Amino acid sequence: MNVRCLKPLSQGGEGVCGVEIHASTAIIKQNNGKSRKTKHKEDQKLHCKHSIHRSVAIFKERRRRKKKKKKKKKKKKKKKKKKKKKKKKKKKKKKKKKKKKERKKEEEEEG
Repeated sequence: MNVRCLKPLSQGGEGVCGVEIHASTAIIKQNNGKSRKTKHKEDQKLHCKHSIHRSVAIFKERRRRKKKKKKKKKKKKKKKKKKKKKKKKKKKKKKKKKKKKERKKEEEEEG
């Protein structure tokens, strides 16, 4: 069951957070200030887990996603660089082999 968070956004009490959360993950505020997890359907005091303003929470989520994307991009670039290095090594080996063959031919012609 989804419930809307009823946490007041400002201390003055204007507006409510309003984030939709599952009742099982909601936190119910008790009189003595402590909080506990609850599976009750009591709509009165349900709060979402983040103690920050909803827009801030959304902003942080966006930032987290951007970081993930950047990490993926970096990984791809590294792989490409490694492939290029391997190709260069192969070319060098081929050149060395050619040079060796040429030297052998020259030595055979002289000898």
